[in-house]
Amino acid sequence: MQKGKINYKSYFEPKYTDPKELLIKSKFSLCKKSFSGGYCRGPDSKRLHGVIRDGTIFTHLDIAKRSGSGVAHKSFKNNKTIGYLVNLLEIMDEKNNPIKASIIIPTYNRAKLMQERALKSALNQDFEGYEVIVVDHGSTDNTEQEMQQYLSSLSKVKYIKIPQNSGIVSTARNRGVKEARGKYLVFIDDDNEIMPDFLFKTISLLEKAEDMSAVSVGRIVKHTSWEDYAPPYVSDHRGHEKFISLDWGWLIRREVFDKIQYDEQMFFHEDADLGLQFTERFAYMSLNEPLEIAYAHEIGESHSSPNPRMIKAMDYFLNKNWRFYKDQSNELRYLYRLMGRRCYMGGWKWKGIKLFWKSFMALKNFRTFKHFFFILLGWKVYNAFMVREEKKYAK
Repeated sequence: MQKGKINYKSYFEPKYTDPKELLIKSKFSLCKKSFSGGYCRGPDSKRLHGVIRDGTIFTHLDIAKRSGSGVAHKSFKNNKTIGYLVNLLEIMDEKNNPIKASIIIPTYNRAKLMQERALKSALNQDFEGYEVIVVDHGSTDNTEQEMQQYLSSLSKVKYIKIPQNSGIVSTARNRGVKEARGKYLVFIDDDNEIMPDFLFKTISLLEKAEDMSAVSVGRIVKHTSWEDYAPPYVSDHRGHEKFISLDWGWLIRREVFDKIQYDEQMFFHEDADLGLQFTERFAYMSLNEPLEIAYAHEIGESHSSPNPRMIKAMDYFLNKNWRFYKDQSNELRYLYRLMGRRCYMGGWKWKGIKLFWKSFMALKNFRTFKHFFFILLGWKVYNAFMVREEKKYAK
């Protein structure tokens, strides 16, 4: 390298696209340290010996000020040098990639509902520096046409069309992760919403806790004629819940998905499956504030209504995660009951009743027995019992 000549592009490509302006403002120049001892000179005769090579930060910084015919040197080593360079690179990163968070909305044949709820709430955030990624999982309605108005007027919106629907939401979620540029990720189901201060509050919290990888928040659950509040998963000094559903409405660090991802073979309970993978490797925080809204479905309204594929997938989920459940009677009780409800609703009544019995045997108490008893009286009776129970325990 010639003295005084800097090839900025070779040191910062591809992550940093325009560092020259920042470096001139900082009155520093960067170059590789050569065996011949060459150096690069900045605009005010300050020089910085090669401290960056292929993304690696070295630890020797020389700042020289010319004074008459001589040069006075001051050297900084180790932490001071690294601290300066890290700060400089972070500033440059913020300048060239202002996207701090990515909101991912998987959708299928819900053009109107998705715009009214998930997309509207995503675009209404009291936060700067985020993007919204709508992943269309093979919709056959007018979703693609409706999205054009957002793409033409809002640079923060990105639209991805998956040609064919696989029936597994994990496919769309994982695709959204691959396309995301943000440091933090948020998934929103297309029929749900997040509050305007969701990003601001969750990011502010997570940035203060480097050892945490996600934030769980409170959720308002809207039923047809009443509302409930679901608090976040518990995470405190005593530890955190293992059996979580890492579905929509969490703020999650991007690097989590370098280690785990949604199982694209799992048609049922893919969010609980990811939750088990997550709690085995990472820790999360709780923010007990109502920062999201979920809409409870009536029978037949959900894309995940019971069908033969789902019934088969339930067995796949249990076999894959049996090691987590085998010694957890309360969680096994809940899982068997959930599977029993799905089977009964889908027309597999006797299989459903057997699973309710397994639920009772996993945790024998009066409450689990009531569930078994009422399902024997038919779905209408059981559903009325469930509504009463949910209102009873609503917070």
